[in-house]
Amino acid sequence: MVYLAAVVSPPRSNELLPSLMATKSAPVNNSQLLSIERELFSQFEGCPHILRCFGDDVTIEDGEQ
Repeated sequence: MVYLAAVVSPPRSNELLPSLMATKSAPVNNSQLLSIERELFSQFEGCPHILRCFGDDVTIEDGEQ
C-alpha cells in the first residue's frame, strides 16, 4: 500500500523533511520488493534525479508485523 503522509510535528533530529511524503507498507511476508527498492535507493543516494528515501522501519499494527 502507498499512503500520503504529512509531517505534523518537527523531527527530533536536525534533518529537514518535506511537509508531504509518500509512504509504503506491506506485511513482512510480502515486503521483499520494498527491501529491494530500499537497496536501490541507497545505491543512488545523492542523485538529483532519484527520489530520496528518508528511512525504513518494521512495525506491528493490529497484531501483525
